[in-house]
Amino acid sequence: MFIINIHKTILNFLFYDLSNASKIVPVWFLLFLLLGNEAALPIQSTQSIETETGWQYLLPGNDRAQNSITAIVEDLYGQLVLGSKNGLIIYNGYEIVYHLHDNAEHSLPSNFIRTLTVLPDGLILIGSDPGGISIYDPVTGIISRPLWLPEEYRSAGIWDSYLDSKNFLWIAGAEGVFKSSTVYSSVSVSFEKIRQKQSDGFTTIAISEFSNGQIWFGTLRNGLHYYDEPTNMLVKAVASSENGRILSDAWIWKIIETKDGILIGTQDHSLFLVPLSDSAERLLTSDIEHIRLSDYRVLELLEDSKGRIWAGTWLGLSVKQTDKELAKWVSFDRPQGMDNPEPVAVLSMYEDRAGNVWFGLEHKGLMMLPKTREPFSLPFYNDPQKEVSEIYETWDG
Repeated sequence: MFIINIHKTILNFLFYDLSNASKIVPVWFLLFLLLGNEAALPIQSTQSIETETGWQYLLPGNDRAQNSITAIVEDLYGQLVLGSKNGLIIYNGYEIVYHLHDNAEHSLPSNFIRTLTVLPDGLILIGSDPGGISIYDPVTGIISRPLWLPEEYRSAGIWDSYLDSKNFLWIAGAEGVFKSSTVYSSVSVSFEKIRQKQSDGFTTIAISEFSNGQIWFGTLRNGLHYYDEPTNMLVKAVASSENGRILSDAWIWKIIETKDGILIGTQDHSLFLVPLSDSAERLLTSDIEHIRLSDYRVLELLEDSKGRIWAGTWLGLSVKQTDKELAKWVSFDRPQGMDNPEPVAVLSMYEDRAGNVWFGLEHKGLMMLPKTREPFSLPFYNDPQKEVSEIYETWDG
């Protein structure tokens, strides 16, 4: 572990291009952002670059892998905890702390982090691939391996983890789905493996809980499954419609419940909107809407406190706003303020307690939309004839 004061990394920002290759950010502007703008972040101060459209950017890592942000959470003390493809990053508004795998007793089991979960006692569960689970203590800054870790996940890859509304802990990956047999406790946790009703195994990569108590799972090429509590088994959702049959064999990256219904992000078929059903068995038998974004690979989904629904894809961002005139999906495939030769994948999303929305990018660090700003300064509309394939706003609006 080592600490880098971000003020010492100002040279990194001098060459971070906000508009085009011929426009370099003035040094005085960077000093203002780094030292003077105390209120921009939900934590102590901002160390980000802000564009004229209000988006802010932070490059927390030292290389492309560290700047590929795969998971974002906020700990109980207001620090951002970031999982990346090259270690764990802690950002408190002034300093960045890196935790890397180095074979020491208190190091990450591996540097590729897929999931972070804040536990009731303030500890943060880290899911690595490979490497299994480790625990980060924000108070001591120490990473440890829990004694209660299931044998199957002492080294195997973790794809997702989730603490449900009853404080039961779930973990999922190539070795199956495990659920704590008692509510979470940092002292002692025991796990049981949830059997699969299907005979063939599959990798579970997404866990989601709905308001009616149903817990659903997305898989690699094996569609949607739900937890059937009476039998203590995972059951595959039965589909009776055309779109339901597509979902039954899909690669499911993300599942969330929104005000519109259940949104499902897939690797090959973009988005699906499914009405919430009181019966898990009937979830895929009702009308299912297929939503086609500018990119069909939807990696991440988030509904923020303003009611905006965000979809992160391999090519950028899509958003459905709350304004009735703008309540349509709009895609902008080059995140605002970033002049990239290629679109940038959005790997993770998070809304902090202050209402700012964070986006973890592939190779490009963090992008943040402050609570007070809207994603677009001009109204955009989807063409009903699908003649417009891409819409995005440039850095200067």
